[in-house]
Amino acid sequence: MYCLLVHSYDIDYGRPEDVIVSDKNTTLVVKKLKDLIFEIDGEYYNIEGCMQKAREWWEKYVTTGESPTFDEEKDKEYLDLIRETDKTKDNSIFEVCEEAIELAIKIDELKETSGLNALEKRLKLLETSIKNEMINLGATKCGAYKLTKKVADKFNEKLFAEKQPEIYKTYCEETESYTLTKNKKKEEE
Repeated sequence: MYCLLVHSYDIDYGRPEDVIVSDKNTTLVVKKLKDLIFEIDGEYYNIEGCMQKAREWWEKYVTTGESPTFDEEKDKEYLDLIRETDKTKDNSIFEVCEEAIELAIKIDELKETSGLNALEKRLKLLETSIKNEMINLGATKCGAYKLTKKVADKFNEKLFAEKQPEIYKTYCEETESYTLTKNKKKEEE
């Protein structure tokens, strides 16, 4: 079962906090989930019908490993995304890298000239100050900010390695990780 509030007139959705809900401007609609009807590919189904259609799709495509055929018009948005990704793959990695670097430089320049960097730094300082003060006061809300505390046990790997070096070495494995960084200025090769 679900409830839906329906307003009988247009309101300013940009400022929902200004709306005063009353019996005169709002209707409460209560429906059972089984009574809802949805349109799928031009046909209407209730929730059980939708679930059955999903099960059939799963059996037909996921369990068999076969992809459904694309409809050029219906699936245009998704096909365009796939094709754009394929174009990126066709370019050499160096061309893509060059484009990414140029874009990053333009973004950095725009941030500097617009003053956005300074505003972001100031906001970070203010938010750190708000967080610290909320912790000191034991507050959980401050305007739109909400402070959430999480307590968890954390394994002290360094201490364990110091106290139990042989056991530590026994359970260590070599792993690989990669970090992509970029220089602030474009480097010539």
